[in-house]
Amino acid sequence: MHPVVGVHLHPELATLDKAGLFSCQTPAGNSYGNHCYGPAQIRNAYSIEPLLDNGLNGSGTTITIIDAFQNPTMASDLASFDSQFGLRAPSFRTIAPFGITPFDPTDPNQVGWAGEIAIDVEWAHAVAPAAKIVLALSPSDADSDILATEKYVIGNHIGDVISMSYGEAEQCM
Repeated sequence: MHPVVGVHLHPELATLDKAGLFSCQTPAGNSYGNHCYGPAQIRNAYSIEPLLDNGLNGSGTTITIIDAFQNPTMASDLASFDSQFGLRAPSFRTIAPFGITPFDPTDPNQVGWAGEIAIDVEWAHAVAPAAKIVLALSPSDADSDILATEKYVIGNHIGDVISMSYGEAEQCM
């Protein structure tokens, strides 16, 4: 399996202007045609805001996200994301039922998974801001490890919703 995201973030996508917008959010600062969105845009695009306005915000539920390897800065990444977009910190914890693989920043595969983990956790929080989030880590991206982690999560009733996003079709498993 492979993470859906790439390995390197373009510097244009990571800088803020004086108004607090990322350059990819403004036509003038978006010379490469890349677009990025904050929680408000995603909530609008998927008609999530009316649900949140009616109290359907994930309260009382736990989202379990299954990914491979790890993101050693996930907790601080999530805190930065929440600060940037004015979100309250969620209940967030990480489990690694079969052990955690030491992070190797020189391995593009692990770096890609770290980015995937950040996207999965941050956007689950953005669309269900009151939900608890459990990040369940597989020791590798081998199908057998991912499926063992999934089986553990299901068998131990870790969460109400399972989210998994990576580039492999279900029939490959």
